[in-house]
Amino acid sequence: MASREIPKTMKAAQVVEFNQPLKITSLPPPPNLAPQDLLIRVTVASLCHTDLMVQRSLMETSLPITTSHEGAGTVVATGSAVQNLKPGDRVMGHII
Repeated sequence: MASREIPKTMKAAQVVEFNQPLKITSLPPPPNLAPQDLLIRVTVASLCHTDLMVQRSLMETSLPITTSHEGAGTVVATGSAVQNLKPGDRVMGHII
C-alpha cells in the first residue's frame, strides 16, 4: 500500500438518529485497504437529496450511516492493485 500522511482519525457527518440533525463524529481510518481501494483526504463534500432522504427515514438503512457520498480531495493511500493513481493526486468522485 502506497501512502502519504495517513491521518489517525477522520471526521464524518453521520445520521445517528432519524429526523435529527447530523452529528459530526471522529472515526478511525479503515485498518486495511482492499486491493482496488483509495483512502482520500476529503477537502470538499456535499449533502444531496439522497442524504436528506436517509436523514428523514425515507430510505431503508441501518444507523449510524455516514452521509456526503459526493466529494473531492487528495489521495492519501492506495490499495495494492491501484496503478493509475498515487498519493498526492487530486480526485473527485461519486461514491455509492
